Amino acid sequence: MAARLLIRGAKVLTMDSVLGDLPKGDVLVGGRVLKEGGKLCGIEWPNLRDRLRASGSAIRARASEIRDEGLAAGLAAVMYAPPRDRA
Repeated sequence: MAARLLIRGAKVLTMDSVLGDLPKGDVLVGGRVLKEGGKLCGIEWPNLRDRLRASGSAIRARASEIRDEGLAAGLAAVMYAPPRDRA
């Protein structure tokens, strides 16, 4: 069983637009650590890179089969657009 940690009385950033942030709340953390010391951990980067490349290639191959020029242009704009700030 993974270690569990209870954090009490903390400001909770929920990332939920409906619920919003909680000025004071308790959080039970369980499971595996995803980030430690500002870096992601437990990730097999070469495997993830290969899977993402294969997925992108498959999407581009399917997109090239689209006969609707407007839809194809829209998909290309989304796929090749720079990432948006989430601030």
